[in-house]
Amino acid sequence: MFLRKYIAQSFKLTLFYRVLSALKVLIKTRSLKIAYFIIFPELDTRAHFLNYLPPVLVVECTTRCNLKCAMCNQNYWPEKRKDLSFIDFKKIVDQVPQALNIWILGLGENLMNKDFLKMVSYLKSKNIRVCFIDNFTLLTEGVARELVELGVDQIWFSIERTTKELFEKTREGASFDGVMRNIRSLAELKKRSGQGKPEIALSCTLSTESFFEMPLLLDLAIDLGAEEINFCQECSFGGRRVQFDRELFLKKLKEVSKKAANYKIKLTTEIHPISIADCQFPWVPFITVDGDVIPVCQYFRDALRLTKFGNIFERNFREIWDSGKYREYRALARRGKQSFVCAQCQES
Repeated sequence: MFLRKYIAQSFKLTLFYRVLSALKVLIKTRSLKIAYFIIFPELDTRAHFLNYLPPVLVVECTTRCNLKCAMCNQNYWPEKRKDLSFIDFKKIVDQVPQALNIWILGLGENLMNKDFLKMVSYLKSKNIRVCFIDNFTLLTEGVARELVELGVDQIWFSIERTTKELFEKTREGASFDGVMRNIRSLAELKKRSGQGKPEIALSCTLSTESFFEMPLLLDLAIDLGAEEINFCQECSFGGRRVQFDRELFLKKLKEVSKKAANYKIKLTTEIHPISIADCQFPWVPFITVDGDVIPVCQYFRDALRLTKFGNIFERNFREIWDSGKYREYRALARRGKQSFVCAQCQES
């Protein structure tokens, strides 16, 4: 869903940033092949002669959440909730030494894991770009201060409603006033630090009935000093069917785009269908709290048995990444052809 656009950003870097990243990796790994891949990914990022591991990956640190949100697959997911230990987190990260950007996210709320800040600190000690999405219910002033001091690069605030009544109805268990207080505290601490990090962005999952919120969400982004806002399409899960009027969405989008540009806020969208040829998911692995390696588009686990490539605690990551099944998936995607994974995708 909303992940595709965020991950694509990490691949579609400016040439300047690509070169800097390539130099960093060259010093770290002494691999010209990997550096070449980073600078020129559009030439053939999936070529067999490139002996690389992905520079971007997503790691899930927990499946526990303190909220019950109307649009979330948690409502239909039967598995027992659990946390990823710090030791296992290190095992994952250390198997992908070329990683430049790691997203910590999944089905749960990151701060439910007591080791979350320790995980962030470990990544920053390796000079890895760190991004995550948060519901801001547990991100108190003390936590926010530590995140700023650690140098977290980007935090996405997940929000769809701008009034107390609708917000708390959509996100059962959350306090609208408390969440607003927490995010404003982060914004103020960032301003005081003078370092420009973390970037604050809004992730807004919408359906036809909530399109009217788009101008209000943009106003909130402006008020918070956010650098980016993303409007994405809510998916259907279980027996809950979501209405999404594409034409109406595009009309509303046009109304807010000019204002976003005037305030220098990057506005992006995520609506279905997505072309397989344009999809970056085949090159971004998602590692679940159990260590299962799946495409990031499948983090909802609806078809885990079909899309699982292996388990990082049972097999070395490189073996999984270079397996015939994973290679076939990437090769088909590169040619714009549907694979067994794409057949399960909510975005195609």
